[in-house]
Amino acid sequence: MTQKSLHWDGASVGDAHALVENATDGIGYRLANADYESPFVDLALRMLLNGDENRGVLPGWLNELEVTGVATPVQVDTGGAVCYGMPYENTVAVAVAVPSPTTDVRQDRIVLRRDWAAQTVRITRVAGAEGGGVPALVQSPAPGGSGVYDVPLATLAVTTAGVIAVTDDREFCTFGTAPGTDAFGAMHITDASVDFIDRDTRDRIIFLGGGDLQPALTAGKWTIYGGSTVTLTGTAGWDGGANEQGWQITGSAYEGAVGSFRPPADYAGGPVSMYVWWVSNSALAATFSVRVNVQAYTEYASGGFSWNNIANSSVSIAETLVAHQVYRTAGPSWTDAPTVFAPEVLWYVMAYWNNPAGAEDINILGVEIRYTGYV
Repeated sequence: MTQKSLHWDGASVGDAHALVENATDGIGYRLANADYESPFVDLALRMLLNGDENRGVLPGWLNELEVTGVATPVQVDTGGAVCYGMPYENTVAVAVAVPSPTTDVRQDRIVLRRDWAAQTVRITRVAGAEGGGVPALVQSPAPGGSGVYDVPLATLAVTTAGVIAVTDDREFCTFGTAPGTDAFGAMHITDASVDFIDRDTRDRIIFLGGGDLQPALTAGKWTIYGGSTVTLTGTAGWDGGANEQGWQITGSAYEGAVGSFRPPADYAGGPVSMYVWWVSNSALAATFSVRVNVQAYTEYASGGFSWNNIANSSVSIAETLVAHQVYRTAGPSWTDAPTVFAPEVLWYVMAYWNNPAGAEDINILGVEIRYTGYV
């Protein structure tokens, strides 16, 4: 059998019967006495695994009962759970038929339903009303209630055309204990200790400084610039006008610096923003713009690479600059970039200027990339 639940009482009904058919002792996974079920399963296991209210799915057990699909039938993957204390396992993905509504969108639920009378825990679709909201969960355990208890897995929004949008509704079990003071040392915590999705998040910064960049110009594509107007401070060709370490720009063309990096594995989704740090080497009325171009390179599964022009920005600088003052100018940003801001993608970032007058003198100090990452 692909779905099973245990331990039920001594009655040979449902899973209690199915699990003892081939048991040599005639008991198998069934409890020998009905008096054991409630204190052992409903109370002890529920307390230990904190399997109360909507919590029930076991993290890391097979494929965690994930629900997927865009049309009928949706699939409920393998996994395990504790349904009001009752252990449950599904070893083969289950297809759940979802009929289309006739007049309006319908909200359904996919749940694990524990049924005391049938002595089973099974994947169940709970249908909502057309045009209505998500149907309520039934959480009325025996002996005081109706003897039906639902643990949510997903909600479904079903259109009249049969298109289904799945929203994950799983809540995972946790041990009903708390670590004591100083129970864990820093040496015990590793990246594998907790899945990324279970961690807190915080703002993180990647910074490409002057030493991470190379002089470049944009002329339909990026090429290393060979002239003398983009020069690292302190090297041959430097005119001595810059105090801060960076790439000095004195020309009027689209000149600047380019660097590359791979996005970090701890990216948690959400906005990604860039800023250019630069310094004015003279006190002049500015008539230039600070620009950023971003390209992403991805390897094809069949071999070779493709590139995409992800974004660009241009910010006009029209003010009297203060000599040797550091400026931070906003570059491009994305509201969400899970497909392109990924470790397998190589990013190229070019920070440069467009300077029609050609009289200014600035240093590009670096590029700041801000994102939300897991702790």
